[in-house]
Amino acid sequence: MPTPNLPHDRPVSLNDRFQFHCTGCAACCRHIKEGVPLDSLDAYRLTKYLRSQGIGPTCTDDVLMRFGEPVPITDSGYFSYFLKTVGDDDSCIFLNGNRCAVQEAKPTACRLYPIEAAPEKDGVFQIVLCTERPHHFSGPTHKVKNWYYRNMPEDVRAFYHFDFEHAPKIHLLLMAVPDEKKTAALLLFHKYRYSDFALDKPFMPQFMANIKNLICELEKLIQE
Repeated sequence: MPTPNLPHDRPVSLNDRFQFHCTGCAACCRHIKEGVPLDSLDAYRLTKYLRSQGIGPTCTDDVLMRFGEPVPITDSGYFSYFLKTVGDDDSCIFLNGNRCAVQEAKPTACRLYPIEAAPEKDGVFQIVLCTERPHHFSGPTHKVKNWYYRNMPEDVRAFYHFDFEHAPKIHLLLMAVPDEKKTAALLLFHKYRYSDFALDKPFMPQFMANIKNLICELEKLIQE
């Protein structure tokens, strides 16, 4: 998930309330280039959903290649995937008219909107309200707590915390990899963080094992 630090982001607490009404205008699905993360869990769920619809992807690599765009996050080579955009208005690749073609499996960032959440230490998430589109903020009143827990259940929060907890170490290991081994390191990064998942098995145990394997493999590259 993106770190909430934009001018239109307003910090909120779980007990705060906000008005929100989806007008179906799809404004939040346009002008989003490098704006909607496609995390490992997102890719896993999208792959399972699209496969169940007979659309064709057989693995997360298929989904990431067709619908994702890798974007460097740090100078170590650490990268994240974001949803591809199309057209002059940089609309989401899954936008069909004004409707989401993958509504049932849309990324966490889309589920949470107009809230953004970023993990911090001690199991806490920083939560902000995205107010860049004022016409959305009318109609029914919602409690932040209800919206947050409904769209970001415990298993999803556990994924983000585990990922966030291990990201600094992986970044430092990538920084320490010799230049001649950097390509191999990034291939390992992609494999374990995004690619090596069996769709018929639960996601989280695989992800945890993958991250630990990634750290071990990067350490070996550095020591060789």
